[in-house]
Amino acid sequence: LRELGVELLGPRSDQNDDLPLLHLAHEGRWLHIADDWRYSLWNAPWFRPRVADLGARYDLFWCMVGDSCRSYAFELRRGGQPRRRLVVDDDHGRSEPFVVEDAGPPLIEETSALRSSDELDAMLAIARSVGVDTRHDELEIRARRWRPRRRQPLHER
Repeated sequence: LRELGVELLGPRSDQNDDLPLLHLAHEGRWLHIADDWRYSLWNAPWFRPRVADLGARYDLFWCMVGDSCRSYAFELRRGGQPRRRLVVDDDHGRSEPFVVEDAGPPLIEETSALRSSDELDAMLAIARSVGVDTRHDELEIRARRWRPRRRQPLHER
């Protein structure tokens, strides 16, 4: 999380609704991070560039689904190389879903997963198809408040 620019705060911050919330779980070699309903992490201007930097150094799979629309996106990077990226939007529910970005060959299970009427189910099926363990013990998922870390150039870490 440090490399993503996130500083987790202690239990005393849990009651402060002004601070953003993350849900965290470890499954095998994967760290799962779920953002809050305000998309606080996703919308932080420094977050996506740092995810891209991590993907250049580690195997990485990220996905997102819209809360009140049919938008979704995912990206897979292996060995620092982009393998697949798909971004679908529906203009906040004002249109049929349309492809914004489609890079790399479709993943083996992607077509069947995207037949699902539930975007989250589809993203989890794609995650499982690339080796992400999506079985979560709800008692193991931690919710923590966070704030941005002091900005450092990525090469100084």
